[in-house]
Amino acid sequence: FDMVLRALHPFMPFVTEAIWESHTSSENTYLMIQTWPVHTAWPSVAVADDMRRLMAVVEGIRQARRQHKIPPKAMVKVCVKGGKVEWLLPFTDQLRALAGVENVTESAEAVKAGEALAVVEGVEYIIPLEGLIDTAAEAQRLQRERDKLTAELAKLENLLGDEGYLSRAPADKIAASKARKAEIEDSLAKLGAGA
Repeated sequence: FDMVLRALHPFMPFVTEAIWESHTSSENTYLMIQTWPVHTAWPSVAVADDMRRLMAVVEGIRQARRQHKIPPKAMVKVCVKGGKVEWLLPFTDQLRALAGVENVTESAEAVKAGEALAVVEGVEYIIPLEGLIDTAAEAQRLQRERDKLTAELAKLENLLGDEGYLSRAPADKIAASKARKAEIEDSLAKLGAGA
């Protein structure tokens, strides 16, 4: 109780001083001359590392949910491949609240069609999509996105293959086109893996 009063004293000096005087003996003088509270127990490095990994897992699962348009209120099941699930078990309440995860299990099976994938620190978090979304509509949407990216990639490859363009265009435009081409190739690889 006295540590709380000491911590609050800079913010509410008159109130805390009055409480201090009424609840302590006459030997303790004034609150304002007491020593500041000392905090000795800081969280361990292991706890901080677990929280960092948990935040990365939550972000990966949320990104997979957004990518596959899983409704925010729908609870998902997650299968962990390539890592131990034991470290996640104490955080089931946080996963439920922050990522909408109903159940976490360990699995040795590879990701299949009809499953979303989140890769965090080399560990695969697989979300079965059955019952969560219309898989036929999702397959059509992914195919449209692949077609759009493939057409854009073909345009960029033609543009970057044109010697006239490369000789006339500013260097920053060429670099931007090459960066966009690499970005599209990466997106196509991800879409291909999720199909």
